[in-house]
Amino acid sequence: MLLLLLLLFLLFVFICSCATGFKLDTLLKLADVKGTDRKTSLLHFVLDQLLKDSPAMHFLPHQLASVKPAANLQV
Repeated sequence: MLLLLLLLFLLFVFICSCATGFKLDTLLKLADVKGTDRKTSLLHFVLDQLLKDSPAMHFLPHQLASVKPAANLQV
């Protein structure tokens, strides 16, 4: 779920700054970079900063709850 939040935030930032995008495997690299405590990753840090700077992001999982069921629909 946190990965989804980060992905949406990065997408929003890149769209607003006229960037062309990023590769999803870049997010996996963020998880590989560990802090000095060997538990916290760069991905954790980025998500903490995102949630601190944008409190509305806390509600994003609730707002996206219907996306997965909708994706399973066949028309």
